[in-house]
Amino acid sequence: MDDKTKKELEELREENKRLKDSIISISTQGSEGKKFKSVPEMRVAMMYEELTELRKSEKTISDAYLRIRDMLGAYNTNHGGEDRFKVTEKRVSDLLELKARYDELIITVGNAYENETRNQTALRYIVQAELGDAQGREASNEEEK
Repeated sequence: MDDKTKKELEELREENKRLKDSIISISTQGSEGKKFKSVPEMRVAMMYEELTELRKSEKTISDAYLRIRDMLGAYNTNHGGEDRFKVTEKRVSDLLELKARYDELIITVGNAYENETRNQTALRYIVQAELGDAQGREASNEEEK
């Protein structure tokens, strides 16, 4: 190989190395402009960032669950007892069943009295049925005052 060819080969090797270094530099540039020594180091950093975000999301979900549980009054007082999720699901199920029964009762009231909600009219009907018509009206009138 002559000197000119050797020189061209050496220049190509240097150019190749420079291009490789620039590719690694570009591929290991983090989202915040942070440079990493290697692609594996960058991947580990990215995985750590993702894990941190997942932990934040998990905390948000856990806090929301605890607030819902508190609103429902779904507590597990048995240490090592029932599954807390089953306790909460049971409480939600019970409330949905109660709502369905309430809705059925309210829908049964065809028309509400003037200036009353269906709930108030349903209560009036129940009081009248329990106490008798005259006493029921008196009790209903006293409630309105």
